[in-house]
Amino acid sequence: MSETFELKEEPSAADPRLQNGSVEEHKILIDQSPTIQHESKAKSHFCQCSHRRLAIMSIVCGISCVGIKALLLSVRAEQESDSKKSALLSRRSRKFSILSIALFVGVLVCLPILMVFVSYIMTLIE
Repeated sequence: MSETFELKEEPSAADPRLQNGSVEEHKILIDQSPTIQHESKAKSHFCQCSHRRLAIMSIVCGISCVGIKALLLSVRAEQESDSKKSALLSRRSRKFSILSIALFVGVLVCLPILMVFVSYIMTLIE
């Protein structure tokens, strides 16, 4: 479903392109239909950037050594020319990013629970 718009340009009297005072209309056709190749390229670029952003966030908000591995995989996926290998590296990068954040949240949740448990055991020993 492509839409084409027409833009009419009427030059002003001060326009240096006018010769002998003649007024000419220029028609410019504007095609609004998106090309499939452009959409797929933009979509793949968005996916690559989102994996890199997730990897960076996993360094900041997760276990940083696992997040760095995710970032390295994300950069390798972007530089890879083979699309299948690039998709594989992107999936691995996403897995490492999620693992990094999940491990950090797990440590944050388990640490207070372990402290309460250890203090309970210490009171039972005394």
